[in-house]
Amino acid sequence: MAAAKETGRPAPSEWAVGARVAITTINDERLEGELFSFDVVTQCVALKMPAVQSSNPRLATFRIIKACFIKEKTFLAAPTEPAKPLPSVNLQKITEREMHALRSLNTNVSANVQLLFDALSRTMPCRWHEDKIVVMDEVIISPPYTENECKGNQKASVARVRRVLEGEKQKLAKSAN
Repeated sequence: MAAAKETGRPAPSEWAVGARVAITTINDERLEGELFSFDVVTQCVALKMPAVQSSNPRLATFRIIKACFIKEKTFLAAPTEPAKPLPSVNLQKITEREMHALRSLNTNVSANVQLLFDALSRTMPCRWHEDKIVVMDEVIISPPYTENECKGNQKASVARVRRVLEGEKQKLAKSAN
């Protein structure tokens, strides 16, 4: 088989998805696995290989390699089954997720306070109102974001938020050390 360097930019037809291939990089690293994908735009090959240090056949390691870094490719076996089409992408769902992520950011607070907000929002619905954290639309946490700054009309909700806030602050303090 001719070296990838001699063929120039590889065409998608040269990369049969699902085929077993051996690839030698320009650094003389030899990789062997199943061709997972080839992207024409980025000229990248995705190679699916057995997971390192695992006997579970369902686990895999993926390597992404720019085609220009491939010195040689050898086809070891043809695909065992036709390539399955990729599932469709729900753009509306992605846009909603992106907008939710953007609403969760507050550039007017410190990184530590943003981390606290992120930690709280993993367990309870939270949103920003200026520099205050609104939890479950019932409890407001004002700066300096201590348990004493948790205010709300529902005592049970305030008590729960205080407990979670205290726990999350302790976790963040441990991870900072």
